[in-house]
Amino acid sequence: MNSIRQLIIVFLITFVSVAQADPVRLSPKRGEMLTFQRTYSHEHLAENPTQFVDRMIVQIFWDRNNLEPQLVISLWKVGDTDCYEGQSLAEPGPGGSVKLQLEGDGGTATIEPNEGYVLLKLRGDDYLGFEGQREFVSLSAKDPAHRTFKLYPVKKK
Repeated sequence: MNSIRQLIIVFLITFVSVAQADPVRLSPKRGEMLTFQRTYSHEHLAENPTQFVDRMIVQIFWDRNNLEPQLVISLWKVGDTDCYEGQSLAEPGPGGSVKLQLEGDGGTATIEPNEGYVLLKLRGDDYLGFEGQREFVSLSAKDPAHRTFKLYPVKKK
């Protein structure tokens, strides 16, 4: 009887581990919008005093004609109520990632799927430029505080 119980426990552990190992999906179905976001805590910002991004949202969806997946990145700076945005095509990359190049020479980056979150990564000379109501804001791979952003999926209601 113990061996059956042990087999069941091993099966359940394996099943749960495999179910949790699935990376977040970055390829939306037609008509679907995938949303990832993060609002940084006061503790995180205190530990990273040069980071000026307070909140970030990434949305991936199909364009009106269902021809190509699109991507919008919205961010808010610490202490500022203005929203800064950039738009791109969501080009499929290796390993389920998405490559992006923001419109208007707004720079390049990659979004990589992981278990329970995605990473927006700027590498090498990558930068991202965002337009707001009053000014432009840039993120640069050369600045460690703005090289990688960990964002979490927003569950549909």
